[in-house]
Amino acid sequence: MLDSAIQTAVRLSRRYLTGRQLPDKAVDLLDTAGARVRMSLDTLPEPLTQLQARLTALDIEREAIEQDSVFYPETSPERLAELTDLRDELQAEAGHLEAQYQQEKRLAQQIMALRQEGADSTDLQQQLRTHQGFAPLLALDVDARAVATVVADWTGIPLSSLLRDEQSDLLSMEQSLENRVVGQSPALCAIAQRLRAAKTGLTPENGPQGYSC
Repeated sequence: MLDSAIQTAVRLSRRYLTGRQLPDKAVDLLDTAGARVRMSLDTLPEPLTQLQARLTALDIEREAIEQDSVFYPETSPERLAELTDLRDELQAEAGHLEAQYQQEKRLAQQIMALRQEGADSTDLQQQLRTHQGFAPLLALDVDARAVATVVADWTGIPLSSLLRDEQSDLLSMEQSLENRVVGQSPALCAIAQRLRAAKTGLTPENGPQGYSC
């Protein structure tokens, strides 16, 4: 488990999981992320299983149309042709994802073997990151992304929003607010300072981050 995972769990649970208290909610978040990381090494990734489910549904629909055409010759072949083309596209996409997943899994297994031996796995880890890009199909470590993914699933908040650099947002908050509210610079500055204090833990966790009158 990386330090970034712990920091992210505390930050995101404090901000988005308001029904419980720290440290319990952060610990539960880390436990769930850890379980998902372990499962990702042994089970097919969700994007691939979703594609397989769509392919199965297309096969069922295509078979039904073919059976109908036996009894109803006037049945239009256009839908059948559409299904065939769509299936070919999805099959190609599934093949690509399967190849990517197997490559990621191979690299992950090599990295874990080196770790057990106490050997350096830096080069392989870099290869894995390069191969995964911005859409990894498995997770080797419990990191910030693994934690944020759990929060995204629990809350419905887009993963990209959770992973955005919050520090940069806080530092540029006055400018962002002034782009929306004109002529209230002192008030906006006070609001931004209050929110920054709240985010850095200088205000009570259950207290308001700001107020208006």
